[in-house]
Amino acid sequence: MPGQFREMSLNQVHEYLGVGRQAYSVLTPFRMSGVDCEVSFEGRKISGFSEPVLSFPKVANLVPTKSPGKTEILFKTPVGSATCIFRTTTKILDSCATPYLEKHILSNDDDYDPVFWILDHGSVEPAFDDFNRIEEELGDNGMTMGMIERVPFQRALLDFMGEERCFFQLYDNPKPFAALIARLAEIHRESVEIACRSPALVVECGDNLDGNMTNPDLFKAYSLQIMQQTAEKLHSVGKYFASHVDGDLSALVEILPETGLDVAESFSPFPLSQLTFEKAYATWGAQPVMWGILPSPLFEAHVSDKSFQSEMRAIMERVEVENPVILGIGDQAVWPSLWQRIGKITEMVDGLANLTPAMDTK
Repeated sequence: MPGQFREMSLNQVHEYLGVGRQAYSVLTPFRMSGVDCEVSFEGRKISGFSEPVLSFPKVANLVPTKSPGKTEILFKTPVGSATCIFRTTTKILDSCATPYLEKHILSNDDDYDPVFWILDHGSVEPAFDDFNRIEEELGDNGMTMGMIERVPFQRALLDFMGEERCFFQLYDNPKPFAALIARLAEIHRESVEIACRSPALVVECGDNLDGNMTNPDLFKAYSLQIMQQTAEKLHSVGKYFASHVDGDLSALVEILPETGLDVAESFSPFPLSQLTFEKAYATWGAQPVMWGILPSPLFEAHVSDKSFQSEMRAIMERVEVENPVILGIGDQAVWPSLWQRIGKITEMVDGLANLTPAMDTK
C-alpha cells in the first residue's frame, strides 16, 4: 500500500478517498458432514479438518500465502476421495491475487461418487454473525452484500468442472451432469430460504456471468428460471437480488432483465468486454441497476489524465435522474490502478451534482 495508507484500516482508506466500501459476507457456508479434509503444500500435509464448514468447493482460503507452490486439498468420504489443486506463483502472491485453480474437484468421472456423496450428506448453514460484524464496522460508509453461491450452471462451469470439461460433460455425459445440476439447484433453493431470513438487504450470487461461455441458449435452459425464482422469493420478503456480472454480457443484454435481477454488480463494459455502457443502459434502464460501469484500465497510468476525465465525464453525463446507477470500478481496482484517480471520481460526482441540483448522488 502507498505510505499514507499503511496505518489505516480498509474503512479509513475508503473514507480518505471519498468512496463507499462494498463488503461481502457469506450467508450460507456448507457443512461437509462425514467428510475429512486434508491440506498439503508441496507434498507435505499442513492441516486437516473433520466435517469442515466451507464454501465447497471454492476453498482457496485454505491455500498458504507465504511462498509460491502447489496446494492439494483432499476430501475423504466413505465412497472415495476427491481432490482439487491450487497453485500460487510469486506474481500471484505479490499482487494479492486469488490462487490459480489447477485441478477442479470434478476433473474425471471417478470424482462423481465422492462429490455427490458430499453434496447429499452435507447441508447449508446460516452464518449471520460475520455479516452483522462487518455492517457495524462499516457504519454509513458502505454496505455489505449477503453472498450465496453462484446459480447451479455457473457453479458447475466455474467451481466444479471448469469450462472445457463442463461442455464435454454436458453433451457427452448428460446423465451425471444433470444429476449435478439437480443437486446444486436444491442446495441453491435452501440457500435462498436462509438468505430470506438474513439481515442482508441485498443478496448476491457471485455468478461471473459471461455470454461467451453461458450463451443465450444455455442461459435460458439452465439459469433463467432459477434466477426468476430467486428474485421472486427475495422480493417477497423485501430484499434485492444481485448478480456478479463482470464478463462479456453482449450476448445476454436483452435477456438479463427477464431474470428479475435488481442489481447487475461489477458490470464491466467496453473495453473490458464487447458490451458498451451506452448499449446496456439503453436496454436496461433501471432494471437491473448497474453497479460498476467505470472500466478499470482507465485508472492506470497508460491512460492520460485528459482521456480519463473525458471518459468519466461522458459516462456521468449520460446517466438520467430517473434511471440511476451505482458508480464503481468494473470489475475492481487492481494493483496498477492510480489511487489519486479513484479519489478524483468523488470530486467529479460532486461537481456534476452542483451543475444538476435535482440529481440525488447518495
